[in-house]
Amino acid sequence: MDAHLAFRGVGGPRLHLGVCGSVAAYRALDLVRQWQDAGVSVSATLTPSAQKFVTPLTFAALGAAPVYTAPFDDPQAPSPFAHLEPGQVAQALVIAPASAATIARLAQGQADELLACQALAFRGKARHESGHVEPSGHASQHRHPP
Repeated sequence: MDAHLAFRGVGGPRLHLGVCGSVAAYRALDLVRQWQDAGVSVSATLTPSAQKFVTPLTFAALGAAPVYTAPFDDPQAPSPFAHLEPGQVAQALVIAPASAATIARLAQGQADELLACQALAFRGKARHESGHVEPSGHASQHRHPP
């Protein structure tokens, strides 16, 4: 396996969690714990808005590795494309909570921020491997387009 594809978790299922800014961002910490208890290796990406509610250090302390906050934050990364690693090696991608802004980016194919870039690059390698977006906010915000 190429060095830039060497996920830092041990063998077994791999999941990448994207966290957007919302009061519900703290619930993503529970997801990390539950998935790890089930034997899943978890990495995470926090948007700048998410970092106003939860910190990358908290995710790292719970065992999420790596935790991404910007496309090129790791000067020791073995490849300049390490920010695309989750889309290449994770069996599942979950964005929870997903902000309306991130959902719009994905719908329009805009890779102008790290999480959108990772999500748009994600391709499950088998039929059962997939991505899931769980919207944040009140349901009325997602019923009708503007």
